[in-house]
Order: sequence, then structure tokens, then C-alpha cells
Amino acid sequence: GACDCNAINAGLTKPCTIPTPYSTCSGVLTCQGDSGWTACTPPSSTDKPDDQYVDSNCDGIDGDLAHGLFVDCVSGSDNNPGTIDKPVATLQHGIDAAAVLHKDVYASKCTYAPVHMAAGVNVYGGYDAANKWQRAAGNVTTISGGNPAVDFQNIGVETHLELFTVQGADASGGAGKSAYGVRVV
Repeated sequence: GACDCNAINAGLTKPCTIPTPYSTCSGVLTCQGDSGWTACTPPSSTDKPDDQYVDSNCDGIDGDLAHGLFVDCVSGSDNNPGTIDKPVATLQHGIDAAAVLHKDVYASKCTYAPVHMAAGVNVYGGYDAANKWQRAAGNVTTISGGNPAVDFQNIGVETHLELFTVQGADASGGAGKSAYGVRVV
């Protein structure tokens, strides 16, 4: 045992730092009585991207590294598998592949072409592939063009599109025509 961890204070916790492949993460040590402290463990076993950009499962990114399909229009190729080291290039290809693989899409800051969303495929922007896929509000991720720029059709399950700037094209075809940035049908 350790002097600060014994039967009297079993269950006591203290912070620790976990190195990850892409950054560091705040974890927790737990006193197990006379057998001493546990290993440093992540605060959670799951991690959905959040607006605090916290790496809750200590895999190195805000989100779940194993459950993500990565998209970067700068370094990616649609011939890649969509891993963190070999992202795909286009957002639509990422969405289509994620639908088959049952994954979320993590998109690096860039401007992407219009997309058709897939039911249950959550698409998260705000990542920076050049900065070890760290996520922040300043990493502007844009979907631009098209009418609509983002199309949700026949989506019967919870499906997220988060931290994107969406810019639809102007209406064409004369007076009275509509323009859509995001269309949900």
C-alpha cells in the first residue's frame, strides 16, 4: 500500500494524467484500500464529441477514435480507409462509408461540397487534421453550395450534424424560387 491509500480511505480518488497518441488526458486514480491505487483510468469508457471538446475516454481526440471515420479534404483520398492516419477526402464519401460501417464521421476544417445525410450517421465538424485531430470552435468546417447544401431525407433515427457552417446556393430559375441551406424532409 501507499501512505496516502489504505483501508481507512478506500474509494478516495485523485487526478492523474494519461498520455495518448495525440495529446494528454485527465484521468483518475482510485484508492483500493490496502492494495493501493488503481492504474490511471479515463473518466469515461465512451466519448461522443461535445461542445467542451473533452477527450472523455482518453484515446487522444474528442470523440471515439475506434468509432470514427475521418475526413480531410487537404490530406485525404477517397481511396483511403477513413482512419485517423488515412482519412477520406470528401464528406459525402465519408457519410456513405460510415453508413455501411456504423460509424460517426469526424471532419477536419475545410470547405466541403453539399451532402445527403444518412440515417443514424452523426457528422461532426471542427477537427484539425494538421493538429492531431484536435477539435475547437475556431476550426471552421463548412458545407457550401447546392440547393440544399445539406439534405436530410427519410431520417427516422437520431442523426447529428454539429459544428458546421452551412452555406446553400442562391435560388435559381426566376422569381419565387426557394433556396435551402439545410432541408429536412
